[in-house]
Amino acid sequence: MIKTYCTGFNGEIGQQLQAWMRERSLPILALHELENHPRNENSRILHLAGKAPPSSTDEILDANIQFLRKVIQLAEEKRVNEFVFMSTNSLYDNFDQDLVNESINTIISPTIYTLTKKMGEEILKQSKIPKTLVLRIPGFLEVSKASNFISNISAKLLSDEDIEIRNGNRPFNNFLSVEDLGPFLRSLVLSKQFDILNLASSMDMSLMEVVKVLSLKLQSKSNISDLGSQKPFFAIDCQKARSNYSFSPKPTYKILTQWASSLLERQSKEQL
Repeated sequence: MIKTYCTGFNGEIGQQLQAWMRERSLPILALHELENHPRNENSRILHLAGKAPPSSTDEILDANIQFLRKVIQLAEEKRVNEFVFMSTNSLYDNFDQDLVNESINTIISPTIYTLTKKMGEEILKQSKIPKTLVLRIPGFLEVSKASNFISNISAKLLSDEDIEIRNGNRPFNNFLSVEDLGPFLRSLVLSKQFDILNLASSMDMSLMEVVKVLSLKLQSKSNISDLGSQKPFFAIDCQKARSNYSFSPKPTYKILTQWASSLLERQSKEQL
């Protein structure tokens, strides 16, 4: 079995992912354990570490570029044969089309965060690591401090605030759960020298349906209204991940129900 060494091991995603894997007796190790081992060709680095706003520009550059270079150097020295890099689907921000796929390489109105993630992809493409997979991912549901659509809407629902959305009738899958990422990584087999994949939740609900499910499960009294269509707006095309890597996200309703339950439980503990 391939050994997985993880950066960002103590971050929230890293902690939840390692808990998910250890519950299933799957080996996942902190990166420093690779530093103390001889060369190991049957190994994989899972690079979760990184910085995003509101971190400063210097912090983002240091984490997303300089630290990445150090991890790549270690991987090459230890002859690690696989590297999985967590990039971002923020690269697609401001695109307005039904689906965005991995062929898009243009960044509209780039930020320092999206630029560093795109640079990270290019740095890895030029590395000597035998097999690299870039995962362009949306916001994670499990990140309690995240500022993404689902977390922001959930906060409003918990406060019974009125909610206005746009594009309510369009498919929405711009989020991901560890419950979907974990099984994907468990069965992941890399065959290409370099590849890029979109990962996101199952595209089986509209934006309005997503918000209404959250409202129901969070027992909210919020009024929800759809102000009609507005550009830009996109859904994430995961067909490549499904066809070539057997990615099979769980039904959105199930994922949102689990998320809402954990959110209510967290809120209850905070009020004690």
